[in-house]
Amino acid sequence: MRKLAFLLAVLTLVLLVAVPSFAASGEYYSGYWAVTSNAFIAVDGKVLTLERNPVVIDGRILVPARTTFQVLGVTTDWYPSYGVIEMSKGSKSITMSIGNKVAYTERSIKYMEAPPVLVNGTVMVPIRFVAETFGENVGWDAKNEVAYIGNKPAEVPSRSGLKLIEHTKS
Repeated sequence: MRKLAFLLAVLTLVLLVAVPSFAASGEYYSGYWAVTSNAFIAVDGKVLTLERNPVVIDGRILVPARTTFQVLGVTTDWYPSYGVIEMSKGSKSITMSIGNKVAYTERSIKYMEAPPVLVNGTVMVPIRFVAETFGENVGWDAKNEVAYIGNKPAEVPSRSGLKLIEHTKS
């Protein structure tokens, strides 16, 4: 009986120490744990300057919807009262809801590996899902930590002095 009580006490102590450190490694956005990424984002060979750092959910990179995709001619409409994002280019469109892995494209239902989320007022969408829906190729340069749509950038900015954009909790 003493061994069982001791074992339970040790297990409880381990859980009390481990859970807060796990929670500190990421942020909770729109119902999902996300980790801020220092990856660069490039479109057609040009590295973008974004208002928010990308975040990673379930191994998928999410980027600011409007800033990232307007370069490709994609129009982004955000309906905050409903938590709905509509993105369109020509005859193609996507409708997504914050925190939901289901998207609607040209009258069909698609399932995303990571949902769009809100990060301090910025709508963040999964880069691969959105780009591929609009017929764009997506790549990952692991050496330079660059997610790119279209052409891979020839040059990547130096990381010396690079700071992550501060996220303030609201």
